[in-house]
Amino acid sequence: GTLSAQRDWVIDEHRLGSGEALLPGTGYLELIRAALAEIGASGAWQLSNLVFEAPLFVADGADRSFRLMLRGDEQRWDVELLAAHGEGYERCA
Repeated sequence: GTLSAQRDWVIDEHRLGSGEALLPGTGYLELIRAALAEIGASGAWQLSNLVFEAPLFVADGADRSFRLMLRGDEQRWDVELLAAHGEGYERCA
């Protein structure tokens, strides 16, 4: 997907005191929920061992691409969120 501070309120309305826009922790949960719904796993789920490794900042006037990867089955999913960084991606959660 792609996030934008101008287009996505969840980014624009979450800023540090310095003005930098970023995805809040609950935004990660919403991305996970949406990814599970996309693959048809829309039932109840439980989250454990979530680690925020790096903030997902989005520069004003720019888009930032991300990849959310699910690995597993209907009993257990491993989730990894990567955000575009230079020519590659960095792990965020």
